[in-house]
Amino acid sequence: MTDWRYTSGGSTEVERDRWGRPLIVPPGGGKPVAYTRVTTFIKAVDDQTNLTGWKQRQVVVGLVARNDLRLRAASLGSQPLDEVDAKRWRAQMGEVCEDAMKAAGSDAAATVGTALHAFTEALDKGEKPHIPDDLVGHMKNYRAATSGFKVAHIERLLVCDEFKTAGTADRIWEIDGRLVIGDIKTGNVDYPSAVQSFAMQLGLYAHSMIYDPATAARSPLDGIRLDWGLVAALDAKTGDCRLLEVDIARGWEAVQLAAQVREWRRSKGLTKPFKAAPQDALLPASGAPGLAPVGARNNLLPDPAGPRLEAVAALRTARSVPELTATAERIKASGLWDQGLNNAASQRWGELTGTPPF
Repeated sequence: MTDWRYTSGGSTEVERDRWGRPLIVPPGGGKPVAYTRVTTFIKAVDDQTNLTGWKQRQVVVGLVARNDLRLRAASLGSQPLDEVDAKRWRAQMGEVCEDAMKAAGSDAAATVGTALHAFTEALDKGEKPHIPDDLVGHMKNYRAATSGFKVAHIERLLVCDEFKTAGTADRIWEIDGRLVIGDIKTGNVDYPSAVQSFAMQLGLYAHSMIYDPATAARSPLDGIRLDWGLVAALDAKTGDCRLLEVDIARGWEAVQLAAQVREWRRSKGLTKPFKAAPQDALLPASGAPGLAPVGARNNLLPDPAGPRLEAVAALRTARSVPELTATAERIKASGLWDQGLNNAASQRWGELTGTPPF
């Protein structure tokens, strides 16, 4: 028997900004700020290859099924060069793609999944909803799989102030006297990227706190397991229900990585105008006579006559590394040093040491 103790009621209703981000009052109080949705946060390291490919295929299927959408896409043409026009074009083409995906039935599975979530919630609350005949088997299997658990929380809004994330956990079960973060999945759970997302999502929830939008109060999840969580995989097509133990300790490690990736994506100032080094910086105080990059062996640029020609000859005929270094220092002191002499010194350095020229 499930022991339902807390309902979500309207407690998870939270104001959101225009991008759908939950507005959360900071721990110290003050004006609500936008927190990142947990499902958005974990996508920083999510492999979107399969999902992207599936969406592309669905758009094509939808365009084939709906000739009006194909004609609408054709009328929009290619993306304009003007940025204002391009922004309008992207919005309109995006609407065509969304309609095409709907035409291909892309949202059907999500709609069924939403219904299954609602029925499981009603059952876990002890209610007796009218379940359509084609979903009765689904609910029986769900009840059988979770019958040994106590339901501590349903659809609870959780916040992690460390990363400023917020999300709603489907369930928090009590198993063997310990709280366990749980989730109900109705889609495909048998490919690696899905499991990795589950681990991150549940790991982040387990390190969060219950948040009450009405009072902005936070309540810790005392004693919750941080090593594993539980997914009730309720197959929307077959009605089978499997329980999957998920390693949320590793998921939490990946959450740290996602935080670093998100921080890196905010990086700015990674480029600046290039300025060539001054001539007197071409030769270091000690070590190899030339450390600035040079070209191939045929890229030597000596002066054709005068003192510089003599300087080139002196560098080329140096019989040892100490002699080469002393010669280079002497030329540098004379003010003759330039890139051509630097190349000659690097060339001779490579010959004496058996290493490629710098």
